[in-house]
Amino acid sequence: MALVNRRAVQMGMEHIREFWDFLGGLPPHSKPYWGIYNAVDQIAAPIDAPWVFWATPLLRGEQIELMGNKYSREQIDRKNIRWCPHCLKAEPYFRAIWTVKAYKNCVLHGVPLQTNCAGCGEAQKWPRAGQPHNIISCKCERRFDCVAVNSPNERFYRKIDQWIFQNAWASASRERQDCWSHELLTDGMRMRHILESFSRLGAYALAPSVQFQETVEKTEPSELMDCGLEYASKEGFWSLLGKLVDANYRKETDLPSNKGSFKRLSLKYGQFADWLLSKRLCAPFERMIDLMLDHNRLHDASIHPDLNFNYASPGRYVTLEEVCRRLGIRMNAALALRLSPFDYDIPFTLPGNFPIPEHVLHRLLESGDTILGYKELAASLNAPENLARGLLSEGCLSEEPNRSASKQLVVKKIQINELMVRLDARHQAGREHDALVPLLKARTPFAGRARLVKLVLDGRLPVRKIEIGRRGLSRYMLAADEIERVVLADNCSVKMHEAMRLLNMNEGEIKILISHGHISVLMMGTQRLLNYSDVTSCLRTFVGERKAMKELQASRSILVKALSKLPMDKKCLLRDGDFVVYPRALYEKVQSLLDDRFGAQLKLAI
Repeated sequence: MALVNRRAVQMGMEHIREFWDFLGGLPPHSKPYWGIYNAVDQIAAPIDAPWVFWATPLLRGEQIELMGNKYSREQIDRKNIRWCPHCLKAEPYFRAIWTVKAYKNCVLHGVPLQTNCAGCGEAQKWPRAGQPHNIISCKCERRFDCVAVNSPNERFYRKIDQWIFQNAWASASRERQDCWSHELLTDGMRMRHILESFSRLGAYALAPSVQFQETVEKTEPSELMDCGLEYASKEGFWSLLGKLVDANYRKETDLPSNKGSFKRLSLKYGQFADWLLSKRLCAPFERMIDLMLDHNRLHDASIHPDLNFNYASPGRYVTLEEVCRRLGIRMNAALALRLSPFDYDIPFTLPGNFPIPEHVLHRLLESGDTILGYKELAASLNAPENLARGLLSEGCLSEEPNRSASKQLVVKKIQINELMVRLDARHQAGREHDALVPLLKARTPFAGRARLVKLVLDGRLPVRKIEIGRRGLSRYMLAADEIERVVLADNCSVKMHEAMRLLNMNEGEIKILISHGHISVLMMGTQRLLNYSDVTSCLRTFVGERKAMKELQASRSILVKALSKLPMDKKCLLRDGDFVVYPRALYEKVQSLLDDRFGAQLKLAI
């Protein structure tokens, strides 16, 4: 806003407020400042820029009028920590957009924004509150508007003049034009800042001159990424992006050169998406998800029109790291997952220890010709390698041993439901399902997992050595008798927190059972596993063979005392986990309560 105001005044425009009313889309003189408010909000809201003040454009000199009050330059600019020497020296004075972090150079004069005094070198940290602070000069009395650089680049003036006059109406006819049909300014911004600006602001730069186009054409891609790119047109940006991606992937030296005009290159989305991933740039989350997963709109096409980074949904933008996190993929493995039809002739090998989400695995199985190793497939299913070997023996996978030293697997085109049908047929043939058991404890949902659990509960699937984890039990809410049907062997184990939930006891109470031999403990690394058969036997002993879990919960306070085998004249575990001393009479009272509730089913062991 400041740069438009200053240049409009220098060009002699008399009705700046009407111009801002026009930019704000309001009739002239509707209400004071409304046009300015709306225009600033439209520009500033998507980029989250800290615009400090709105000033009227017709005052000159050291005094500035702001919302009916007059301030000096020292007072109004005390919040800034960067400045342009030419802006401080210009008349009339208007502060430029110095608080937008993406701008490294002054958008009007093209010179780098200053942060240190040129005389003493002290960093200028101006206060954001309190008394006004003099920013025109340093403590060493050197003025900040004294610069030892050349005169401002007139090319920037010409571009702003062009933009102002193209968007203003003629003084005679007052005929208005569409001010938003022309691109906005991105001067002095590096390549990544331009892309972020496109993503957040939805703005393109003014059309560059032929001389600048020829300069860009002659510049190597590596130099373009390292130097400060001043501006680029809409067509020039896509051509430049295509040039960078082309050089990065195909390693060609004879890049296309169309002097005087930029023609959009045919750029595969796979190349473009990977380039964005490598640069970790911003992109709309919803559109990026749609473009990554929608095959019909992206198949053998150039850059989709939706990739013009319009800000249709302000505030909904996230980084691509967040996109990959929500998709459950790693950035360097986006190409390998074949989420969109990338234009490559070679298969990809997934990196090791890479968890594949359910929907990605589904697409992976449907796409075909994707190279997977035993470890990768096992990691995708969160299962041991014997599961991958079981799938291989079932015929769902084909093996290519000659590709590398380690054997690789090629996933055929097969639906998940077809895979489950094959597994079901394998069960009916009487074959073992030991390799498929680890699916029961998968961390991520897997198509067919509920079906496998049902087969186990129905007794049709023999199970060996299963570790029943908290996720598996809490997800399906298995009852005690169902868990007993799943666990058919004595060497099955349950975690401590699962035993606490099943017996409805706290950790201290479980330890009492362990110390008195009711439950055995298996130490596996740092994880303490309880023998599941002992836990279920406790349930059968104290609740009965067919008693419900709610019966155990109702009699919990009684059973805690009954389970203790400590002498009654010593200590007993109460509900709160503390040990207290109580006399023999209390034990007799507890036994009588047990007899009244369960009859002869429970007898307190002494």
